[in-house]
Amino acid sequence: MKELKTSKDLLAFDRSDRVGLRIILWGAIGLIVGGQVYEPLSAWVKGRSLDVPFFSPVQVPELDAVGTGHGLADYPLTVGDPQPLDYLLAIIPGLALLAMAVVGVVLIQRIMKAVAAGDPFAPNQVGRLRWLAALLLVGSIVHTFLTLSCQGAIIGRQDLGGLSPAVSFSLPFFPMLFGMVIAMLAEAFRVGGRLRDDVEGLI
Repeated sequence: MKELKTSKDLLAFDRSDRVGLRIILWGAIGLIVGGQVYEPLSAWVKGRSLDVPFFSPVQVPELDAVGTGHGLADYPLTVGDPQPLDYLLAIIPGLALLAMAVVGVVLIQRIMKAVAAGDPFAPNQVGRLRWLAALLLVGSIVHTFLTLSCQGAIIGRQDLGGLSPAVSFSLPFFPMLFGMVIAMLAEAFRVGGRLRDDVEGLI
């Protein structure tokens, strides 16, 4: 008799997928290092200028003349002669983002390791998922405020010629949404682990 061959599940998350995910995650870490840390650090070492996002009200005589409203202007403010404190303020948000990203990648790798070992409902899994959710929910908001604070501190040290800066703030919607989804997933893992323990207790 011929043995029946079982078809491979193309949607299964196997070893090659886990390796690919690790490459993507650590590649993202590299992008953060390059764009958020190395760039301002390189500018500090080479004594280059800094560009800081700047928002300010603008006057458009043609629109003002007909009573048509308009929004704020958004453009980079070039700090031509930055001081060490300016460079440091430019680097701090990148370092904070890098630290959160590394913690997040380590948590994801430990979650994947437990799943690959056949123990997705291990007791530590719920805690890891909750920490990951907190990083996305709370950490993204903290990083947004930290970035705005550091940029505001740099701008506040510059001579703006009487121009009043404006504040433009928006919550990081997608990281917060992903954080809530992961928090719900952590609760599902908690219930799944409890059910597994109950079943094992009956055997």
